[in-house]
Amino acid sequence: YRDLRNEAYGLLILEGKDWQRVRSAFQQKLMKPTEVVKLDGKINQVLVDMVARIGKINVNGKIEDLYF
Repeated sequence: YRDLRNEAYGLLILEGKDWQRVRSAFQQKLMKPTEVVKLDGKINQVLVDMVARIGKINVNGKIEDLYF
């Protein structure tokens, strides 16, 4: 899918030198506590939205739609 659309792979599925290259780039900025705090509100909002969607489980015990 990503290859067909010429999209980059995420850090979680990379391996070897590709993983190390991307991880090093993230390490320099995003791992600093002052940078993580900047994302705190956005991350919390995503979590609130997800919990609300999970709370809408139907009578069959399934979540109808997680897509926005």
